[in-house]
Amino acid sequence: MAGNAPIVIARAMPHDLAGVRNLQEKNHKENLPRERWAEGYISLRTYLPLLGRIREETGIVIAKGCGGVVGYELPLDASHRLEAKGDADVIVPTFLEIGYCGRKIADYNWVTGQYCVDEPFRGTGIPTKMHPEFLEMLGGKFDLLVFIVSKINLRSLHVALNKLGMVEAADRAGRAWKTLVQEIG
Repeated sequence: MAGNAPIVIARAMPHDLAGVRNLQEKNHKENLPRERWAEGYISLRTYLPLLGRIREETGIVIAKGCGGVVGYELPLDASHRLEAKGDADVIVPTFLEIGYCGRKIADYNWVTGQYCVDEPFRGTGIPTKMHPEFLEMLGGKFDLLVFIVSKINLRSLHVALNKLGMVEAADRAGRAWKTLVQEIG
C-alpha cells in the first residue's frame, strides 16, 4: 500500500528500467480484466533494449517509492514507435490527419507519450508531479506532445485532460481513441 511513502521524481537510470518494464507489463491491457480498463491501462509495450535507447536518447521520468518504480512517463518518437509492440501501428497513421490549431499533427515536430502509475499509488498526484519534469525534458526537442487514449480508459482521460493540461485535438466522431495534445516549451 502507498501509505505515506515518500515519492521521489527523477530521470530513470539504467537500473530503473526493469522496474519501468515490470510496471508496464503489470498494467498492459492484455494482463487486466476488461472490467478494470476504465481504471487505467496501457496498450504499448517497450522492451528493455528499447527502454534503454529511449532513456539514452530522450529520457524517461520515473516516480520512486517503497523501494522501486511506482510510476513513469516516457516519450516515443518516430523510431521508438516502430519498435514498440501494440496498437501504435494501427492508431498512429489514423491520427496524423487530425488537426490542432489549424495544422495537422503530422506537420508538427511531435512525440507520443505514455504514463503509468502503480495501482496502490493512484490518486496520490504522481502524474502531476512527473509531468513538469517530463515537459522540461522534451523542451527544445519537440513542439507537441500527443497522448492517444482509449475512450474506455476513463482514469487516463481524466488525468490527462484535468490534471496534466492536455486538450483534445479536433477529431472525427466515432473513433475508439481520443487524441490529446499539449504544446511543449
